[in-house]
Amino acid sequence: MKKVVFTLWLIPLTILLIACGNGEYDQAIDDVIEFHHDTRNGTFSSTYEHEIRENGNIVVHDNGKYIFLSFYDPENDMREGNKYYYERAGETWNKLEQFEGQAMIGKTPEYQEQLGEEL
Repeated sequence: MKKVVFTLWLIPLTILLIACGNGEYDQAIDDVIEFHHDTRNGTFSSTYEHEIRENGNIVVHDNGKYIFLSFYDPENDMREGNKYYYERAGETWNKLEQFEGQAMIGKTPEYQEQLGEEL
C-alpha cells in the first residue's frame, strides 16, 4: 500500500519538476542578449564586454514574450547599468521604449535570474 501511495505522489511531482525546468527560457534569453549586442554597435565590442548573462539581471514576462535586461559592470563596483526592455516579434526582437517596458515591472515575472543564477 505504501508503494502505491508513494508512486501516486511521485508521478505528479516528477511532471511538475520537468515542467518547471530552468532551461525553458535559455534560448530566448540568449537570443535577446545577442540582439541587444547587435543593436548596440552592430557587433559585440569591448566597450560592452561586461554585458553577458553572467553579469545580468534578467526578467521574463508573458511566456517569454517580454524580456528585461540590465547588466552589472564589474569594473564599476558592480553598479547596474541601463535597463533595456525587449518584445518578441515573430522570430526577432523589438526594443521597447523605457516607459513601455516599465509597465511590466508591476507584473509578476515568470522567470528571473541575476548574475547567471535563477532567483
